[in-house]
Amino acid sequence: MSETEPNQVNVPTEPAKITLWGEIVKGWQWVVFSWKTLSRLGGFKEIVRALFSALVLLIRRGLSQSQTKQ
Repeated sequence: MSETEPNQVNVPTEPAKITLWGEIVKGWQWVVFSWKTLSRLGGFKEIVRALFSALVLLIRRGLSQSQTKQ
């Protein structure tokens, strides 16, 4: 039996060919992934509502801190 080196890795010598169709497929996969992630987080509406609430809290806190410093 012939022994091969355990740390030997086959590295492709040519870079992967980038095609328009390949980029379209990657884009579609990204859209599907984003849609599924949004639905798991409660949907787009819930995410916007949470971001708006966080922004309102930050603004209120900033205003209250600026008033106490005066």
